[in-house]
Amino acid sequence: MYPLAGMLASVTRATSRLIVTCAPIGPSRARTWKAFRLTATIVYADPPYDVEFTHDATDGFAWDDQQRTAEWLATHRGPVVLVNQATERVEKLYRKLGYRVQFLEAPRRISCTGNRTPAREIMGTLNV
Repeated sequence: MYPLAGMLASVTRATSRLIVTCAPIGPSRARTWKAFRLTATIVYADPPYDVEFTHDATDGFAWDDQQRTAEWLATHRGPVVLVNQATERVEKLYRKLGYRVQFLEAPRRISCTGNRTPAREIMGTLNV
């Protein structure tokens, strides 16, 4: 169980409704993310992994996109959870921005080679 699970359970019990939003990230999308400014808003972000295969993003997702996402989320005053493939440069970026870093072994559900070996992931948290 992720450390955030207890906090999410408390928030769910304390509110009569939970709103989940899937939206583009970044300062240019500020109107979409009005709630981003509220400290009570919990942000969970799962950008495309920092690996060669990044075709799960429509227009691709380069290293600049990884940096921009992590930097923008680091400006949020409320709780932030950011997950990614555990690569050396992602760890360095998250630590530089002040994220608390944890490593997880995540099961693979999809693999073009049939390899179901757990993948090492990184979870960065802020204000949690």
